[in-house]
Amino acid sequence: MSAFQIIQTNFWGLTSMGLWFAWLTYRKDQKIKRGEWLKSLFEKFYENDRYKEVRKWLDSGELTNKVNPDGSNISKKRKVSPIF
Repeated sequence: MSAFQIIQTNFWGLTSMGLWFAWLTYRKDQKIKRGEWLKSLFEKFYENDRYKEVRKWLDSGELTNKVNPDGSNISKKRKVSPIF
């Protein structure tokens, strides 16, 4: 095995490890960002008084009546396929 092949093999090995480490770092950062986003949504919806009435509707089960005042059910009108 020549010196060039040894250097090239080491280069590819180190590059592979660097890519693997970058991928792990990216995944960790994505989890942190998702957690921050979820915390932000929680703060906006539950800690702010802006959506107090909507929270009341959700807790009491009145949301369907507020969205559909005629009492119709959306799922009967159209078939919705799941996203996942």
